[in-house]
Amino acid sequence: MIRIAVVSSKKFAEEIKKFENEVPTSRVTYYTYDNPLESLAIVKGIRECDVIMFAGPLPYFLSKACTKARNLPSVFIPSDEYTLTHTLLYLLLNRKEGLKGLSIDIHNEHHLHQVAEEMNMDVSDWHVLDSKETITENQVTIDPNAVLEFHQNLWESGKTTYAVTNIDYVRDRLQKMGIPSTAIIVPGKAIIDTFQQAIMCGKLSISKNMEFSVGIISVTLSGAELTTEGEQAALAEQMLTYLARNLESPIQKKSPGQFIVYGTIGSMELFLYSERLQKLLNHFSEVQQLVIHIGCGAGMTAKEAEENAQTALFYARRKSLEHSVFFMTAEKKIIGPLNELVKTFQVKTEDTETLKVAGKTHLSVATVTKLQEFAKLRHDEGFTTVQLSEYLEIGRRSAERLMKKIIEEGYALQIGEEQPYSKGRPRSVYRMNLN
Repeated sequence: MIRIAVVSSKKFAEEIKKFENEVPTSRVTYYTYDNPLESLAIVKGIRECDVIMFAGPLPYFLSKACTKARNLPSVFIPSDEYTLTHTLLYLLLNRKEGLKGLSIDIHNEHHLHQVAEEMNMDVSDWHVLDSKETITENQVTIDPNAVLEFHQNLWESGKTTYAVTNIDYVRDRLQKMGIPSTAIIVPGKAIIDTFQQAIMCGKLSISKNMEFSVGIISVTLSGAELTTEGEQAALAEQMLTYLARNLESPIQKKSPGQFIVYGTIGSMELFLYSERLQKLLNHFSEVQQLVIHIGCGAGMTAKEAEENAQTALFYARRKSLEHSVFFMTAEKKIIGPLNELVKTFQVKTEDTETLKVAGKTHLSVATVTKLQEFAKLRHDEGFTTVQLSEYLEIGRRSAERLMKKIIEEGYALQIGEEQPYSKGRPRSVYRMNLN
């Protein structure tokens, strides 16, 4: 089940909902705005989704830096020759004046000229605003209010009699002013095609997150490798215990002072970019006065991932007296040192959804963000309070009380039971939804 977050104007969201049943392998959640400039703030607050589907190019490019930083695949419903032809045909059939006296704003004026040429249209009295230069891969400088003024001024001066806009916000404001107007009409096929594209992107992202990943942790004490059996045994027990709590992956002792972790890209990235990595480094440097070097590698096979991890560890060890973490992708790209990029865990937030969950459940922001991270790691799979308690490093009873709170407020539900042993009570299996 691919989780799709749709970011759209309220009115267009209702249109998109009509085609949900065409993509039964997905679970769609809607996030709506009045002004497309709100889309960036909306994206920052989206949780638990595999792909974001934007209603058009403007909200897509406004949010692109954020989706890229969060490693979230995204698509948008295009405003191209197909949608433009559909809109012009609608006006031709339903407007007494036909296609005369139009003002049009469009993402790429080339599409308009191509349609006009193919359909042999007279566009001599059309006024066109091309937003191509103001909406690019790198920046968005378009102002919806400036687009509104473009149409308003032309209509008030008598140069146009009808406005066609690519922005629902502009259409709504024009209609409130009594100016005849319509938004670009998107055919159902374009919506269905974008849904299918979103599902493909979501599946690809999940598949990539399931690639093999290996982490090699090397530990030194006071500038020297651990050598005595006592040191090795004590450290091995502490490291394995700590890592077992924080990674849902097999962990082994590789050699004296060295440990190896097997997992997926998804679980490894979540660990590397979370506060748990910093917590690991701080704990063992303060308590044991250790220097830790970590090399992580990705690959299509476990062997390839381990080879890349060894290369990443080589780069990490260049900083012999400092903690250092490097990562090598399956494409042989070295990233690091990651530990210098890791931020401390959130204890406060401006995210309205996180604040809403914290307020309703009476949990701290830090606890809510940890729960969101746990839900992301589980990727919509069920879990027990035992797994939650191990992840949060709290007692089982505390985890049960926590689950009771979030269930009461509708942020989780029981989806089944498991009984790993023939004797004893079955364990409840839950699923969280902290959107």
